Amino acid sequence: MQSKTRLAVIAVSLALGTGSLSWADAPKFSGYLETSYNYNFNQPQGQLNRGRSFDAQSNSFNLNAFQLQATGALGDSSGYTAKMLFGTDASAIKNPNGTATALTGTTKDEVDIEEAYAWYKAPLGSGLTITAGRFVTLEGIEVIEGKDDYTVSRGLLFGLAEPFTHTGVKANYQFTKQLDLTLGVVNGWDQVEDQNTSKTFIGRLGVNLGDPFSGGFSWIYGDEKPYAGSATDVNHDQRTSLDGTFSTVFNKTFTLAYQVNYGEEANANTYTESHNGTVVPAGTSFATWYGFGIQPKVTITDKFWIGGRYEYFEDKDGARTGPAVAAPNAIQDITIAPAYKLTDALTFQTELRYDWSNQSYFEQRNGVTGNFNSANQATVGAKVDYVF
Repeated sequence: MQSKTRLAVIAVSLALGTGSLSWADAPKFSGYLETSYNYNFNQPQGQLNRGRSFDAQSNSFNLNAFQLQATGALGDSSGYTAKMLFGTDASAIKNPNGTATALTGTTKDEVDIEEAYAWYKAPLGSGLTITAGRFVTLEGIEVIEGKDDYTVSRGLLFGLAEPFTHTGVKANYQFTKQLDLTLGVVNGWDQVEDQNTSKTFIGRLGVNLGDPFSGGFSWIYGDEKPYAGSATDVNHDQRTSLDGTFSTVFNKTFTLAYQVNYGEEANANTYTESHNGTVVPAGTSFATWYGFGIQPKVTITDKFWIGGRYEYFEDKDGARTGPAVAAPNAIQDITIAPAYKLTDALTFQTELRYDWSNQSYFEQRNGVTGNFNSANQATVGAKVDYVF
């Protein structure tokens, strides 16, 4: 049947005098495999690296990711990308709000579609590209694919301040080689199916001046709370996220990425507050959070490099770090991560990381599971990435 259809199309084409046809390229397959181990010196009772996203379980070997990617195109005008992800990283991106995995480490689904989208590039050099499907967020330094990050673990902003993916449609317009604009409408933060009756709006103004300065300003705005059958709790509790992420390549040996992020959400405080003597119950007050980070990468040789990270994240009303913590909760982390490329496809990386907070946010061995009784935690980890 397919051969008859193709012959019919050829016949029509010849009849119209076109004389030539362009068929979609065969899919191209690629991917990577990542496995890791991490150890928490606190020896937490619940084996939880609190505040983490993709390495929430301590003292554990993990199959972080096996990703299989397929891409294809019909000339330069349209195409598709699909990425299937297996492993504990898939568990994290299936989390509906971007924080539960970082808080509990209990998400267990270990397969997910990381991205699956089609794109269309408008003709005549208009500079417009439209993408529809599921795609990764516009915010942040770090990405889901660990092979492309500077460190072994993901940072506080990646796990607590940003979404991982969106499902919807976005349009990108390239004004010049240095300036572009993306606007989109999506289901929300990490939502394949919308959980309420409103949509979320995303955008990014991209700036590319080459090595001295490249990156963008991103924004997200929309109601992210699930519909609960009442008109009073839908389409009113808007969440806003503003992000600036840039990088500078100083020379062949030193690159610096830097980020600042601010977020707020209506009726999202997770504890009872007192304002000027007036008691404000949980879930009835405006919540805000903000943070910033820097990530250097020092290349020693073509096989050896060192990644690093420093971050500060303040959750003023408990909306992102959870109700078990008094607010404001200010968390910091500092990380150093040497890496060595064993072959062109195989990389080994280690990491030493220290997190600390102004609250007892972390867990110790002498505590009860879920009883966070330490203001700091130190972890060591290692990972292997194989790219194919």
